[in-house]
Amino acid sequence: MSTPDQHSNRHDTAHADALSASETVTAATAASATAASIDSVPDASTPIMPVPMPMPLALALSQPHSSASISPPPVGPQPRSWVCQTLRSLDAIAFDVDSTASMDEGIDLLAEHMGKGEEVKRLTDTAMNGQVAFEDALNARLNLLRPSRSDVSRLLASHPPRLTPGFKELVSWLLDRGVKVFLVSGGFRCLIEPLRVELGLDADSVYANDIYWDTDSGEYAGFNTQAFTARSGGKARALQHIISTLTSSALSSSSASSSRSVPCESTTTSRPDDPSTSTSISSPTPIRIGMVGDGATDLESMPIASIMIGFGGIVRRDIVKKHAHAFINEWKQLRALMEDDENIKEV
Repeated sequence: MSTPDQHSNRHDTAHADALSASETVTAATAASATAASIDSVPDASTPIMPVPMPMPLALALSQPHSSASISPPPVGPQPRSWVCQTLRSLDAIAFDVDSTASMDEGIDLLAEHMGKGEEVKRLTDTAMNGQVAFEDALNARLNLLRPSRSDVSRLLASHPPRLTPGFKELVSWLLDRGVKVFLVSGGFRCLIEPLRVELGLDADSVYANDIYWDTDSGEYAGFNTQAFTARSGGKARALQHIISTLTSSALSSSSASSSRSVPCESTTTSRPDDPSTSTSISSPTPIRIGMVGDGATDLESMPIASIMIGFGGIVRRDIVKKHAHAFINEWKQLRALMEDDENIKEV
């Protein structure tokens, strides 16, 4: 019987290291709104009408908003002024990967490579349109494929992952502005790793699912069912974790070096019986994070995300257009919104 062997997530090359980013275990131990386009964002005088939402999306959006945000975001398309102001206030942006940061749906490509493309694509569409729980669709697709380590290796060699046009430049621009970038995906880390390397992001900037392989045979042995994005609502949980991590980092940086400037709010504390003990302490301002993506699972981030931008550059989904705060088709449109450049319109 082989023993579990977890591979490192930090690598310098794309192909072989992408495979090492997933965990290897034995089979016995494996876990068996019409949103406005940029040129049609309503002005402040336009009433925002409520629209019906399917389950489980409606349940996800009804959950309490993170206390880390200043106030709960609205739902549905918003005035351009609100969208621009909110985007400029963000500390971080999380991007979906498949059909957003990447040109492809990774699991669909893997399925085509294994001769099961149509069956898996149907399951992917039902998940991205919010028709079934994501965890059910993920489990069904993986059980249908049961991809081996060599299956993934051959796919990466024959069809390397491709970034959507302009995304690499957008990420560089955001990083230069001090905005942290994360990739939050219901796809697989082993297929995302080459993109992460190309973008120059740290390994801990990726939140995705891990495939397990048997250490001896390399055959499929399950996936990590406990990952944030392995189930419905997972992207909201991932964003909450990112907020907590960034908040802790800001607190550590603030206490470690008083010379480093960290946005803070001043809070006064004192002993009730001794006013002379009054002191001023600093706490980080709430971390604000946005989400950009093409599917219903991205909409589920809205209880936590300060803003959700729908992306239709690869696939336009009606549910996303109905409920996202704004909808774009090209990355230059997101930059235009952040710069409040009205000259850039939908193509």
